[in-house]
Amino acid sequence: MKYNLALLLCSSLIASAGFCQESERPAGASSDRRAALLKRFPESDTNKDGILSARELAAHLQKQRSGPEGKERLKQMLKRFPKADANKDGELSWQEARDYQVAKANNRSPQTRRNLAPKVVAPVPDVAYGDHPLQRFDLWPVPDAKQPTPLVIFIHGGGFRGGDKSLIRPDTIDKFLEAGVAVAAMNYRLSDSGPYPIMMHDAARGLQTLRHRADQWNIDPQRVVCFGGSAGAGISLWLAFHDDLADPNSDDPVARQSMRIVAAGAMNGQPAYDIHLFRVWFGLPDLQPGPALPAFVGIEDESDSTSPKSAR
Repeated sequence: MKYNLALLLCSSLIASAGFCQESERPAGASSDRRAALLKRFPESDTNKDGILSARELAAHLQKQRSGPEGKERLKQMLKRFPKADANKDGELSWQEARDYQVAKANNRSPQTRRNLAPKVVAPVPDVAYGDHPLQRFDLWPVPDAKQPTPLVIFIHGGGFRGGDKSLIRPDTIDKFLEAGVAVAAMNYRLSDSGPYPIMMHDAARGLQTLRHRADQWNIDPQRVVCFGGSAGAGISLWLAFHDDLADPNSDDPVARQSMRIVAAGAMNGQPAYDIHLFRVWFGLPDLQPGPALPAFVGIEDESDSTSPKSAR
């Protein structure tokens, strides 16, 4: 039987370690971007050490914004979006431009894509692992497998505000099944149901349910991998590195199961969800969180991002 679990151990696990360097030093993939920017804008290297630090980059961007090109951009934006001029003084500031974009994003409905995604019919569909309608997974066991097979679990993205298990690609399912690996695709409660860590706990419970019923579906409970993009990447990494939630003394046989996985695959995931860390890492004390953060961390709006609750 052919299978390869190693292919799911993603490079973002390596990249996340590089984000924890001092903000004066380029780290991880950002070093390539800063090197390219340094070639284009050598004047941004104010201390002439041949390295473009996060603070130097921020200062250069601020200078560009306040210069003639930046002012011209604001004029063009004002023509396109006159409502962005909140104080009606006939001039658009960068803060007004940003506030307008955030307001537009907040007024949009989350892009769940639930009804837009092509439906992939699973042989074992919509298995419940909890009482909430989103606590469900689909499963594709390996047909006619003679021995218990490894399992890969797809966890969808969507900023913890949208997405659906049906977003798994049919060709992805086929490739795993051809390699002798069973596939599951999991839904979980979103941030409109509550803040972190309910999403992570849901995925852990779904994983425990799959392990509890492994014999029924001819799955090897010791060879389980999770992967996903964006929010799904974050949940996969959380499962990989968080303390095991198994309770060996529980009366619930599912809760006694381990949530340990042998690998996690992350695509377009973030190394953290703490806006305070990002401000330190990149030397940008005024960096603002995205519109999905407040509901995820359980704060009212972005103005509460200084609250300890926003550190995740």
